[in-house]
Amino acid sequence: MKIVLEQVFYGRGERGYGILGSSPGGRAFASRVQSLCGAVGTPNADYGGEPFLISAPESDSVIMICGRRGTPDSMGRATLFFHALIAEKSALSNAGVDAISLLSQNAFVGKMPTGDFSALCVDVEQELSRSSATDTVNAVSLPCVIRSKKPLPDVVRNALGERTLALSWATFAFQANSDFAVQVLPPRVLCPKSMNEYDAFGALLRPAVAITGKAEISYHPDELGENVTQKESGVMLKLSLFINIVLAVLCVVLLASRNSTPNSQLKEGMPVVVTNIIEKVKYVDKPIPAQLTDSQIVEIKRAALDELKERFPADRIVGDFDARYKTLPNYNMIYKVIAEDPKRETEKCFFEALKEYVDFVNKEILKEQTP
Repeated sequence: MKIVLEQVFYGRGERGYGILGSSPGGRAFASRVQSLCGAVGTPNADYGGEPFLISAPESDSVIMICGRRGTPDSMGRATLFFHALIAEKSALSNAGVDAISLLSQNAFVGKMPTGDFSALCVDVEQELSRSSATDTVNAVSLPCVIRSKKPLPDVVRNALGERTLALSWATFAFQANSDFAVQVLPPRVLCPKSMNEYDAFGALLRPAVAITGKAEISYHPDELGENVTQKESGVMLKLSLFINIVLAVLCVVLLASRNSTPNSQLKEGMPVVVTNIIEKVKYVDKPIPAQLTDSQIVEIKRAALDELKERFPADRIVGDFDARYKTLPNYNMIYKVIAEDPKRETEKCFFEALKEYVDFVNKEILKEQTP
């Protein structure tokens, strides 16, 4: 069965990560593709370069993205390359295909093609019904995170069943995305507490926690150590309040009994002796370990970030490196010389590194969100 697929390419170009090209019909989805690709995060050292998939419904269409190891940049650093295919949800459903089956049929390319880009007309083979789940894992409850060091397309399909075209999901990512119903993450990456957490075989590692306020972040069980559970914390808080109330009542009783002593009990002329008792308290400089809660950690990080922002001179902030770079005198001549002269590779690498530093400061230090 033939199906028409619009295309969008995203990856690292001469001036950093961005849209590398698209078919005419794919331009309307370019910003959404860029957002999805950017939300994947930065590869860790354990990533072996295997292709991974992202799928997200967009109105009546579905955006299907394949990410994989790209060509190293001019400084030899690893990059990611993304090829997005977009089609109407009804056409994909009638053809019986999704991103996983398109990958198995080699519809996604592994490098940037040359020439003009147009929509693909692919003759796809209908695979088994997406509702025929395998027995690779047990049933899972959505939304969920599955822990693995590599992509798990079969496990994700099994978790989604017939909903591979209706829900957002990723067979692998390097950071959590709260919009995904199912996502595979490396073992030690933070994930929202509002999601169930499973291992690669469907065993529940941590159940979801109902969050009434802001989304909280949980650590993988291996990182928790000997933490106090929420139930234990609540019991300790109640006990502390009870003891404080009892002490307050005792103080009131003692004061009342002292004030109610009849004056007649004091002999006339007997001097009243007031004795001040000073007790020496020995302070021991011994650190007492205290377990910080997740909310306390977030507050500490937020305070540190606010202090850093105050110390960072406002006139030194470069919000858009490219825009500021273009304001330099003789910008066109400088850029042309650096870009076209092979002897200027050192200057080119310097400006690329400088742009990455600016992007890092803006996104990781000065971003307006909770650390």
